[in-house]
This record gives sequence, structure tokens and C-alpha cells, in this order.
Amino acid sequence: MDDAASDLYLAVIEGRLEIEQIEAVANQYRNRVIADYASAFGPISLNKAIPGTEDLMMIDTLRDERSLDWLEEMGATVW
Repeated sequence: MDDAASDLYLAVIEGRLEIEQIEAVANQYRNRVIADYASAFGPISLNKAIPGTEDLMMIDTLRDERSLDWLEEMGATVW
């Protein structure tokens, strides 16, 4: 529910929502967050193991350009 509260706060700060409207729209924000996390296509934790691998985590799939540059400078082949 922290995500719903953060989204509401952001909407107020950005001027998309008045403080007086929060009570009326809070359920919509909560339902959107629940739908995102209940969906197989919604946000996924970077600490989640990738199915079909031994110990590979989602964070292991992120590309780090700095590491690639260093490896190439050292003569490593990266593809």
C-alpha cells in the first residue's frame, strides 16, 4: 500500500489531485497497485530467481556499461 500512498502524494504535489479528493479516489489508487502486483506482466522484484536457472536472479540480467567498457579495455571479448 506504500505505492498507492506514494502515487497519491505525487498526484497532489503535481497538482493533478486536490487534497479534498483523496478520500474519493483512494480506492482507485489501491486497486491499481493491487492489479499491478497481481499481474504476471506487472512489476517484478530484481531479487527474484529466474525460473529454469540455477541461481540467476533478475538483477543479473541488467547491463552495466561501465563493466563492459572496463572488460573491453582489458582485452576481454564481450558479445
